[in-house]
Amino acid sequence: MKKSKFNKLKIVLALGLAATMMIPSAIKTVEASVNNPVPVYLDGVLLTFEEAQPQIMNDRTMVPLTETAAHFGMTFTWNPTTSEMVFTNDYITMRHTTFSDAIEVNGTTIVYDTPPYVFTSTIVDGRTLMPIRMLADALGAEVEWDAPNRRVLITTTNNIEPHPMPTVPPINTSTRPSILEIDIPNRSIEQDEGVVINVQASLGTTRVRITTSNGRTVLAESSEFTETSQARIFEVRFEATTLGENTVRISVGTDTGFDMTTRTATFTVIESQRTRIINVNPANPRGRVNVPITIIVRTSADVTRLEILNQSGSVIRSATVPMANAPQHRQWEIENITIGSPGTHTLTVRAVGANNVAATQEIQVTIEGRPRESINTLAEFANNDGLGAQTLSIFERFITTITTNQYTEYIYVEDGLGNEIGTFRDFTDTGNGRRWDLSWNLHSYTGISTINFRIFAVDEFGDAVTRSVTVTIAD
Repeated sequence: MKKSKFNKLKIVLALGLAATMMIPSAIKTVEASVNNPVPVYLDGVLLTFEEAQPQIMNDRTMVPLTETAAHFGMTFTWNPTTSEMVFTNDYITMRHTTFSDAIEVNGTTIVYDTPPYVFTSTIVDGRTLMPIRMLADALGAEVEWDAPNRRVLITTTNNIEPHPMPTVPPINTSTRPSILEIDIPNRSIEQDEGVVINVQASLGTTRVRITTSNGRTVLAESSEFTETSQARIFEVRFEATTLGENTVRISVGTDTGFDMTTRTATFTVIESQRTRIINVNPANPRGRVNVPITIIVRTSADVTRLEILNQSGSVIRSATVPMANAPQHRQWEIENITIGSPGTHTLTVRAVGANNVAATQEIQVTIEGRPRESINTLAEFANNDGLGAQTLSIFERFITTITTNQYTEYIYVEDGLGNEIGTFRDFTDTGNGRRWDLSWNLHSYTGISTINFRIFAVDEFGDAVTRSVTVTIAD
């Protein structure tokens, strides 16, 4: 096998330690264990490893990737979705996907799939180990198995005489992202209540992410923390909707990526027994004098009527039909709320449930003193074309065309659950209005029979009018 042409300075070649050499078949394979570490030398200097040790596995010397990179000043990022690792310095960018038999060096891919050069990385106790040969060959370093002394020798090339490197100080593990302690103050949570998880992490941690147990769906992420002399404490909140025992996965990291070591936490979601307002969106609306505003309210599933009260306690808007139903909650849309004077106004949202039990929440509405010159400059839908109900499967795209007046700057779409679908800014001028071609996927609505989508026509002032369209999800 030819060596790669990526021969650089010694600090680059040192990354070859993040890879492993092939051990001759005469050498007996030793089970992977920290009790049988393999010494690794670079230009005569013994390298130290704190969290994981070089090990012989299947006649390969495997070295921990992240710790090796930390020793030699390499910048490391990790993509948990693709399992791709990226190592960079001033000379080189190397990419590798866990369990792959290939490594990419400055855009050139080297594949180790031809015997006896068949290598892949692996994971042991949450740490990624890679054969030295994979990276050492790519970087042009010389690798030698010293059988009598049972050790690996790495030597730089390009006619540079090997010489001892300065002693590398031990890694300060407190500056690396790691989880120290996890606390869930309330492990029995009502549906749609906020789950609170307090994560105590090392001082090197700048982000915490909560995902489902399989890691596929991100539930919450936080970069806000309080700091002590020994740790950083993150309070992470997210909504719980699935009844029964829930397990989530917690990972910590920095702005460049997340550490591969994760922890899990478990809590129980119980059925809600009370009438309540879950959230109001926007929480603090803004508007203009006599220009209608719209708010979205999510309530518990028992609510049958929603009301908006002014400061004197009079009902100014109400609704008895929610815009969306789900097993655990209801979504309400209250339109055409107008206020005739500038300033900050307190409105009360009242959700009425069974036996006229009500929950209330106050919101602050800020109204600007200067109204637009004319109400006729509001965005508006030209007609209801393109807003008819459709029946589609989750494998199809919802596709429609709508028309608006010329004051519409863009179209914003969200579903009845409050999830953003997208913002559409491309239109065709029809002479007396604008035509918008809209489409989006439905694959995330598995298990839902009917879903409403809200389409906002937004003008230059940021004010909007809305229309709804219903999609029935076919089996």
